[in-house]
Amino acid sequence: MRMAERLGLVLVLAAFLAGCGGNRSLVQSPGPGAAPVPTQVPPPPAAADVNQPVADADYQKALASANGATVSWRNLDDYFTVAQYQYNHSDLNGALRTYQKILADGNSSANPLPKLDRAQYMVGQVYFLQKNNLPAMSAFQNVLQNYPASPYGAPSRKTMEFMIQYSLSLEELGRFESNYPASPLKCLTLFQLGSRQAQAGDATDAVQNLNSFLQQCPGQDSAAQAQSLLQSLRNQQKGKSWRLGILAPTSGRFKGFGQSFVNGATLAFEQAAQSGVPHKMTLALVQDTAGDSLKAVKLFQQMTQEGSVDAVLGPVLKSEIDAVAPLANQQKVPLLASTYPVDGLSGIGAYVFSNSMTNEMQGRAMGHYAVEKLGLKRFGLLYPDDGYGQTLSQAFAQTVEALGATVTAQDVYEPNATDFQKQIADLGGQNPEASKENDRENQRRVDELHYNLGKEIQKFLFKAQQNDTTCATVAFVPPQEALANTLSPSIQKDVDAVLLADLQSAKGYSVRGDDLVQQALTRLPVEFRGTTLPVSADQWTEVAGDMQTSLIVTGRILGVNPPTDNTQTTWDYSLELEAFQANSKTGEVSKLAADKLSFSVFKPLGLVPSNLKFDALYLPAHSVEIPLIASQLHYYDLNPVLLGGHLWQNDNVLQEGNKDVEGSYFVTGFFADSPNGTTKDFVNAYLQRFAMKPDLVAAEAYDAARLLIKAGDLALSPDDLKNQLLAIKDFDGVGGQTSFNGKGEADKQVPVIQIKGGKYQQVQ
Repeated sequence: MRMAERLGLVLVLAAFLAGCGGNRSLVQSPGPGAAPVPTQVPPPPAAADVNQPVADADYQKALASANGATVSWRNLDDYFTVAQYQYNHSDLNGALRTYQKILADGNSSANPLPKLDRAQYMVGQVYFLQKNNLPAMSAFQNVLQNYPASPYGAPSRKTMEFMIQYSLSLEELGRFESNYPASPLKCLTLFQLGSRQAQAGDATDAVQNLNSFLQQCPGQDSAAQAQSLLQSLRNQQKGKSWRLGILAPTSGRFKGFGQSFVNGATLAFEQAAQSGVPHKMTLALVQDTAGDSLKAVKLFQQMTQEGSVDAVLGPVLKSEIDAVAPLANQQKVPLLASTYPVDGLSGIGAYVFSNSMTNEMQGRAMGHYAVEKLGLKRFGLLYPDDGYGQTLSQAFAQTVEALGATVTAQDVYEPNATDFQKQIADLGGQNPEASKENDRENQRRVDELHYNLGKEIQKFLFKAQQNDTTCATVAFVPPQEALANTLSPSIQKDVDAVLLADLQSAKGYSVRGDDLVQQALTRLPVEFRGTTLPVSADQWTEVAGDMQTSLIVTGRILGVNPPTDNTQTTWDYSLELEAFQANSKTGEVSKLAADKLSFSVFKPLGLVPSNLKFDALYLPAHSVEIPLIASQLHYYDLNPVLLGGHLWQNDNVLQEGNKDVEGSYFVTGFFADSPNGTTKDFVNAYLQRFAMKPDLVAAEAYDAARLLIKAGDLALSPDDLKNQLLAIKDFDGVGGQTSFNGKGEADKQVPVIQIKGGKYQQVQ
C-alpha cells in the first residue's frame, strides 16, 4: 500500500472510531488481525441499582433460611439478599453462583418467579467487572431478548454499546456478531467490526462487514462514514483486476449450447474492452466440460487451486452446476450460473448466484401478467406430467391465487401425447360428433313418442266402447301448448298430426270436422280458449252437443324447462292427454280417462351452455404439443385465452398452430425481435460478430458476464464480488430488467409475448 493511501485510511478510521465511541486515540496495531488498542477510554455507563445495602445480620438470617434449597416464591428474597451481600463485599464468584442459581431454579419453576430480569442483569454486571466480555454480552443480550419491558433493559443496552466500542477484541466482536445475528446491537457490531478489521489490514473481511452494515442498517447515522471508509478501501485497490473463468461444454452432444454460452460471454468482454472505460474483470480462460459433471468438477478444482481465477461463469448443464456449485461455495469462489432452470440454487450458499429465467419465474411472471394486465380471474391448467409442466403450473397457480384469482379446473397428460380428447372433455370440451348422435337419438325419441300417442288413443277408444257400445263419433280438440322458455321448440303441430291421424284411422269411429269443433269451442268461457287451463266435464257438457259427438279427446303440452334455462342439455316436455265421454241418454259429459307422457330431445350444440369454467387456460406445453392441443381445444368447442411458457417461442408453434394459437400469450427469457434498445444492440452486435442470431443461452451468458464486469468494477477484493452482485438493482439486461435484491437468485422482469397476426409481438 502506498504511504499516502495508508495514512489516509488511518486518518479516516481515527475520525470514524472517535466519532462513534467518544474520545479515543489509536496506536499502531500490534499485529495482523489484532484489534486496535484504545489509549483513552471513557468511564463505563453507570450501573442500575447494583449497590443495595445489606446488613450482616440480614445476610446471616437469609443465608440460614435459604440453606441451599431450591429457589421458590418462599425463599426468593433470601437468595437475592445473599447475592447482594456477596456482590457488595466483592465476592463476585459467590454472587455469580447465587444469581445463576436463582435463574436456573426460577426458570424451571412451574410458575416463573419474579425479578429474574434483575438476576440476569446482575450476572452480566458481575461478568463485566471480571472483564469476562463474551459471557457479559450474552447475559445483557438475554435481558434484552427475554425481558423486553424490564427496567434493566436500557442499562443493559448502554453497557453493551460501551463494550462493543471499548472492551471487545476484534475476535470477540466477530464471535458476538456470529452468535447473535438478531441482536438489537447488530448494526453497531457490524460497523465496529468492519472498521476495526480495516484498521487491522483485513480488507476482505472489512468490506464484507461494512457492506452487510449498509445493506441491513440503511438508516443508521454511521452509514455515511461506512461509505467513506469503503471508498478509502476501494482507492487502495485501484489498478487491481479480477480474473474470470468460464466452464462450458464446447464439445460433445451439448456443444451447441456451450458455444452459444461462450459467444455471449465473449461478446460482453469484447464490448467492455472497446468501451474506452477501464474494467477490473478480465476473461482469463475458457474450459471445455464436454457436458461431463465429473470433468466440470476437475476443471473447477484446477482453476481454483492454481489461483487462475477469482470467479467462475457457468457451467451450463444443470447436472454440471449441481456438481460444481457446492465446491464454489466451500472454496468461497463466486459462481454465477446463467442457465439453471429452477429456483433454489442460491440455497447452496452465499457464493452461488443465478441470473437465469427459472421455470418458477416463468409461472410467476405469466400469473402476474394474466391477472394484473389482462384482468383475468378464472384459470384452467393443462400441462405435461413432467418436471417442467409441474413446476410452471404450480408457480402459476400459487401466483394467481395469491392475487385473488382462482384455478377452477386442471388436468395433466403424458409428455409427447397426440390425443387430448379425454383431458379436454374433463375441462369442459364438447365433441362435435355428438351432434350427429343427438340427431339420431332425437329421431328415435320422436318415433317412440308417436308410438306411445297411438297407444293412448287406442286405450281411450277401447274404454269408450266398454262404457257405451253406441259411441261412434269423436271430436279432436287440439292440445294447447305452453312453453315457459321462449327458445324451447314447439311440438304442437307434430303431436296434433299424430293424434288426429290415429283417431282417423280408428275403425268404427267418425271424426268430426275441425270447423264444427272450432265453432263449438266458442261457447267455452273466454279464459279457456287457446289456453292450457283444464276444462271440466260440466263445461264440456255445454259444447259436446254442438260438436255432435259422444267422445272428446284433448289435452295440453307443457314445457318443463324454466325461462332462464342455462344448464340443461335437453328440451323437456310433459304431455297431458284427456278423454271425455257424453252419456248417450242424458247428454251429460264425464271424464273417461287421463294420462301423462314425458318427452325430451337434445338441444342443438349451439344452444347447449358451455361447461367452460375458466377464462384462460395455462398451457406450459412442449413446442411439438402446443399446435395439437390448441387445435383440439377449438375442435371440442373450448375457446379460452391461451397462456404459456418459453417453449411457445418456436417456429413450429406459429406454422402448425396457425389461427389456433392466435391471440395467445407466453413468457420467454429472451426475445430477439424486442423493440428494447439494449436488446436490439446486442442482437445486431452478436449477428455481426458470429453471423447468427443469439439464442436464450447466449443472451443469458451475455447478461451474466456484464453483471460480473459491473460487480468487478466496484469490488475491493475477490471475496467482495459477491457483495457487489447482491447490491445490483434494475440492471438493464437483454433478458429483462434484473435485480439481486440482496439474494443470490435474480429477480427478472422477463418479456411477455403475444401471437398477433401470425407473428410474435412483445407486449411487456
